[in-house]
Order: sequence, then C-alpha cells, then structure tokens
Amino acid sequence: MSSFSHGIRNWQLNKLTKTNPKQSKYPGYKKVQSILFLCDTQDGNWPNSVFDMIRKSNADGKEVYSLLYCKRPRTKEEKRGDKPTQKNTYFSDQKNWFGKPKLGELAKTLPTKVDVIIDFTLAKSSPNDFIFAAVEAKFTVGIRPGKYDLTVSLVDQDMDKTVSEINQLLELINK
Repeated sequence: MSSFSHGIRNWQLNKLTKTNPKQSKYPGYKKVQSILFLCDTQDGNWPNSVFDMIRKSNADGKEVYSLLYCKRPRTKEEKRGDKPTQKNTYFSDQKNWFGKPKLGELAKTLPTKVDVIIDFTLAKSSPNDFIFAAVEAKFTVGIRPGKYDLTVSLVDQDMDKTVSEINQLLELINK
C-alpha cells in the first residue's frame, strides 16, 4: 500500500473512531447480550478455537455476529457462486483502494451497536479495522496492539491458548 493510500486509510479510520468512541463499560459476561467477532485468515476458514467460542456464545444465549476477512482474492468459482464460501466472509478483492471493505449485502447483517467486540485479527493493518471503528461497543478485546479495552497477546503463538485465556478473562470480569 502506498504512503498516500495509507494516509487516506488512517484519515478514514480516525474519522470513524471520532464519531464512534468506544465506551469501556463491560457489564460482565452474564449480562452481555451481543458480541461481534472479527477475524482474518489466509484460507477462508475460522480457526477452530475461535469458531468454538462463537458457538459457545450462541449457546449461552448471546446475539452473535461474526465477520471473517480472507486475505486472498475470490476464485472464479467463488465469484460465480459455484463454490460455496464461509458465511459472513469477505475477501481481499472486496475492498477499495485504501483497504475499506466493500461488503454489499453482507453489511446489512452487521450491527451498529454491540456489548462486546472480540477482534482476533492478526494483521497489523486490516480491513476489519474499519468494521471495528464503525460498530459501537461497550467493551472491546483484541489480540494485537490497538485501541482495545483489553489486549491479550497471542499465547505462545497458539490461538487455542489465547482463546481459552480470553474466555477465562471475560467470565472473571464482572460488575
């Protein structure tokens, strides 16, 4: 990405962040009603432990939203619809020149407000940053340095251990 497009990207993100400041008011896991999960991947599949966390949150009665960014362009078959893709997944060819996602119909399924955002995005710079900035949340969790209320470093480069730690922390923090 050129320095010009990177500058435009940062300007757009800052503009979104200023109009949508995060509240930092975690109600405790039992009182959480809605969670947005963000993740990026190379192959278009959710990491198993993250997918299990999404299913558990759903089973716990939470309203769950999820968005997966696949860091590769769609194949011809995927574009035509001949090859199915994961639900709520978008690809590298579905973003504009400064990295903002072009979600189309998928954007209609995303909330504007949730209790918690859990961002499993690993990339330093990701289109998911725009989703994170646009959705209002009471509490945010991430696994990379960023504007999160709670940052959990990748434990031993192992996503399973990291997800387990985030689960434990979210259930321990209660108000």
